Amino acid sequence: MKFVLTATVLVVLLAGPAGAQSRDENWAFCESGDPDRGISACTTLIESGAETVEILAIAHSNRGITYSDKGQFEQAIADYERALQLRPGLTVALNSLAWDLATMPVVDRRDGRRAVEFAERALATNPDEPGFLDTAAAAYAEAGRFADAVAAQERAIALLRQTGSSPDAALDDFNNRLRLYQAKRPFHRTR
Repeated sequence: MKFVLTATVLVVLLAGPAGAQSRDENWAFCESGDPDRGISACTTLIESGAETVEILAIAHSNRGITYSDKGQFEQAIADYERALQLRPGLTVALNSLAWDLATMPVVDRRDGRRAVEFAERALATNPDEPGFLDTAAAAYAEAGRFADAVAAQERAIALLRQTGSSPDAALDDFNNRLRLYQAKRPFHRTR
């Protein structure tokens, strides 16, 4: 009995913090956006073998967003694509993949044509979502479709103003991107 207890403690210690956490704790970290704990927690859930296809898709998408926030775009894109293999209509993965393909600072990985494809799929699920319109505008601009970018961004701004609940910083960001598109320049993140 002592050997079993010792082996169990050793496995928990070797598994590290994510392995020692409960499923609920892992989900909380996976959804939190915390760069290190989030990736670890999402990975634990993905590798657990205990999650449904739906949950796996969300975990891949969440981990992709966290990878993107860390500037690890190859890993982010791979996770978004895996999420979409598991659940083709997952809007958060569609929108996030479109955003990264349109705006990432890695020049040779940007792809305006693919960004438009994914952005329009996300937008089709909710054409009045300001965030989806903002992403579509960035994708159109990256593809050189500046008139479409301006129209989408203006609609996003109008909808954002209608809600009245968005922070001023979000409205400022949307307006700054609109000015770029009006000047026929795409928006690219610096990191």
